[in-house]
Amino acid sequence: MRIIILAFFIWSCQTVRVIAENCPRPPLENGFFVPHLEKYDHGVSISYGCNTGLKPALKTWWGEITCTNGQWSHEPQCIDNTWCIAPHVPNAQPVHELRTYYPPSDDVSFQCDYGYEFEGGKSEARCEDGTWRLPVCKRKPKTCDPPHRVYNGMILQPYQDVFEHREQIEYVCRNGYKMHGHKYNTCHNGKWSSSPSCVLDKPTCPKPQVQNAYPAAALKNSYNNGDTVRFVCNRGYRFEGTDSAECVDGTWRLPVCKDPTSCTTPHVPNARPAETLAEVYSNGRYVRFECDSGYEFERRDPYARCEDGTWRLPVCQIKCSVPHVPNARPLEGLDASYSTGRFVTFECNPGYEFAGLHYAQCVDGTWRLPVCKPRGETVCTAPHVPNAKPADELASFYATGRTVRFECDSGYEFEGISYAQCVYGTWRLPVCKDSHRHHDSSEDRGGSLGPDTVVLLPVSICGSQPFVENGDVTILPGERELKVQCQRFFKLQGPEKIRCVNEKWTELPVCKPPCKLDRTLIHSNDEYLQEGEEKTFYCHNSYKKTTVRCFKGTAIYSECRLFDW
Repeated sequence: MRIIILAFFIWSCQTVRVIAENCPRPPLENGFFVPHLEKYDHGVSISYGCNTGLKPALKTWWGEITCTNGQWSHEPQCIDNTWCIAPHVPNAQPVHELRTYYPPSDDVSFQCDYGYEFEGGKSEARCEDGTWRLPVCKRKPKTCDPPHRVYNGMILQPYQDVFEHREQIEYVCRNGYKMHGHKYNTCHNGKWSSSPSCVLDKPTCPKPQVQNAYPAAALKNSYNNGDTVRFVCNRGYRFEGTDSAECVDGTWRLPVCKDPTSCTTPHVPNARPAETLAEVYSNGRYVRFECDSGYEFERRDPYARCEDGTWRLPVCQIKCSVPHVPNARPLEGLDASYSTGRFVTFECNPGYEFAGLHYAQCVDGTWRLPVCKPRGETVCTAPHVPNAKPADELASFYATGRTVRFECDSGYEFEGISYAQCVYGTWRLPVCKDSHRHHDSSEDRGGSLGPDTVVLLPVSICGSQPFVENGDVTILPGERELKVQCQRFFKLQGPEKIRCVNEKWTELPVCKPPCKLDRTLIHSNDEYLQEGEEKTFYCHNSYKKTTVRCFKGTAIYSECRLFDW
């Protein structure tokens, strides 16, 4: 009995949760809603605007509210154009909690963030004719930016954007690492006093040696984990990748200086070496290969040749299997496989005749076959469909009943079938038509409108233009489409064009914000990355590189590492 009651209680809760209330149209003096209805469904967002001389109590000229289970996300209000929305002062915070809007001549007091001070001593913002006259918080002199990141370590003090003159911070390394340099760092006249690092508490490395190279500077007797030493190749050699040796866990990772005319181990697709391969081959050396089963050498040449640092490789091409021609038989015995360029002659069965060539030809593993058609029957030549391309390579002739599949070009779609069919010498062709015109008004087609008909109307029918935050909306020629262009660095996500269909706007796009790059971590002339964009930069004060990716407005930095040239 208890189980039945519990099940009923859970079912009742789920039932209540599914039913969501609609919202009545909220009151709005001196304004209007788009669309204008008495009630709105749960989850619907609507826009509102204000009459001439007024504006929404927001930072945009169009407001938006959302219905959630009978409640609106906020109360829409229209205020005079001379009133001001709550102000924002960069690098400062309001002294008191901000109101939604302020009348003319009202003042709002601010205090600068740590490390900043007011320019001219002015600390108040004043509302003047709908616009704020704002104070300016500027960096104090001799302050420092955040110090460089210390990998495998951290700063004991909380994070700050600005550090004042003579302010000191302390570093600590994670377990298994030790401090290399001073653990204290002091901001002095805008610069940090030291650059500590955390290195593995591992054995040191002795002096490194690189074959066919010499060190760029005098060597020390020992090196700590993570230390690097740059080398210079001897005359006639060049680096393969990095030019530096790195001490890792007591062992050197060494660069390689190679003869630029030599070659590394070769690889031939669809083949295997006939001998054991070496790591390096001098200029002019040969390596013999054997093609895999079902492949053969082009021009019967099985050798790879090292020529001035580059391999000239043989090609293993696929063979053709036994050919078959409908309504025909070969004039000679057939082999198990055929090389590219080989021919096989056929003759048509009684009552059939050739439409064109009478032989099959092997081309790169595929047969080009003749066609035997019923005697006196007309065949079709290769078909052509406007605004489309064939899905497979076309033959010269096609017998009655044969079909060819097509693919419409971008911006077009099939009206009916997607293939052409040969019928007694004539092609029944598919039609690819403009996908935009396909949804145009039925006035061009005649007839009456059904309940599910898509009607593309002039944009004026849908009323005021929709608002796209951080984007500009313009009317295209013909006045049946709107084009959205995002502001600089913002990325368009969604359709570029908006249409008025059945008196409603189609899907609106979104202008995704960019990611601001921290140029204290990288060397870059760029200030922003677009959403989804990925670039590689040199790390600050290092020859290593990092990859930065913009994801949902946040710049994600990979670990700095050596870059393979």
